[in-house]
Amino acid sequence: MQPTGGTNHSSGALPPRQTWHPVHRRLLISICAAAALLPLVSITLRWSAADERGLWDLTTLLSVGQTVAFTILTWIHTRTRIDADTEGLHLVDAFRTVTYPWEDIAEIRPSIAKGKRTYLVLVRRNHPIIDLPITEEHLDELRRWHQAATT
Repeated sequence: MQPTGGTNHSSGALPPRQTWHPVHRRLLISICAAAALLPLVSITLRWSAADERGLWDLTTLLSVGQTVAFTILTWIHTRTRIDADTEGLHLVDAFRTVTYPWEDIAEIRPSIAKGKRTYLVLVRRNHPIIDLPITEEHLDELRRWHQAATT
C-alpha cells in the first residue's frame, strides 16, 4: 500500500508530512462495517414480520450490542496510522496519538515475520522497543525520514 504524501523522488526531498496505514486496513474496515450493518437488517426484517414489536427483547439487545461493537471496531481501524514529520514519528490510534521524537529513535528495523509479512519495530534509546503496524515495504522511507531528521 502506498503512503499518502509521497516523496518527490526526482529531487529526493521529503514531503512536509507522510502517512502510512496498516496492511489489510481496507479489508478490516469493510468486514467490520458489514458486521455492524447485518444485525440492523436482521432487526428490521424481524420487526416487519412480528405482530408485537418488543424493543428490549434479548435478540434486539444482542443485535444492538453487536452493531455498537463493530461500529467501534470500524472507527478504530479507520483512525490507526503512522505519521512522520520533522518533529518525529506519530503512532495514531482511535484514542490517542503517541509521538516519538527522532532524537529518541535509535533505529527502525524489521521484526520477526508474522505469517507472510515482516512488520517493523521502532528501537528507542534507553526505552522499550515499539511494534509498528506497518510492514518492511515502508522501511526505506522511514529510514530516510530518520536520517533526514537526525542530520
